[in-house]
Amino acid sequence: DEVSDIFFSGSFCFPNYPWFAYESWGGYAYSNETSTEFRDYNDQFRNCVGSGAAGTRNFGVVYMPEGFYNMAFDVAGALDEGLEIPGMYVTNSAYALNSILNGDSYVTPFSEENGDYLTLKVEGLDANGTLKASVEVPLADYRAGEPAANSARNGNTKVLTEWKWVDLSPLGKVSKLRFSYDSSQKTYIPAYVCFDEVGAKDPALVGLDTPVADVLITVPVVDVLSVSGIEGAYSLHIYSTDGILRASHELCGASGV
Repeated sequence: DEVSDIFFSGSFCFPNYPWFAYESWGGYAYSNETSTEFRDYNDQFRNCVGSGAAGTRNFGVVYMPEGFYNMAFDVAGALDEGLEIPGMYVTNSAYALNSILNGDSYVTPFSEENGDYLTLKVEGLDANGTLKASVEVPLADYRAGEPAANSARNGNTKVLTEWKWVDLSPLGKVSKLRFSYDSSQKTYIPAYVCFDEVGAKDPALVGLDTPVADVLITVPVVDVLSVSGIEGAYSLHIYSTDGILRASHELCGASGV
């Protein structure tokens, strides 16, 4: 499977694998769909919230066909030892949620009787692609005695239908992240998950950090500005020579702008 396309978002480089012969694809994509309705395959790029995690239109979509293993994406500009990623937001796609709640031609609606579940696994890899650690995120969980997936759609507290912040600090410093999934109906469940704000801090702690001193750096005219050697979140403000603010970015770790 060759990478046919890539795209960057902040400090991350995502691969996309189009399969033109099958009118399908695998890997990572981005979307600005705001409808939460799922009618058919044309709606595969919608999430169940209708926006990004911060209320924006854009968000990421990952499709993980069973048996497809090239799911790692790079932390661009990471040093040899990697970077620590504080967290990210995830939610269900409209496609997966429809199958979970209503079933489809292949999936039986999830139920406690069958002990159904859908789980996202986020793995941290070093520069050589070796697995360091992983965290799991419940997207739907009907198993007896299991905690709710943190939702309230249709009174169903077993399915995630809002943006959920995921703590990625247990992964330590990583050079790559990789998504995979597991399910009680793994062969048939639509293997889509929506994600956003990779690198986001715990929302309960935002604004509580002690600010660091501003650093002013004069740079020549360039098309790409790379920042490395910074851990955690920081603000990048770009001014023209006349002192006018031209752009501001809230970033985490090393980034290209």
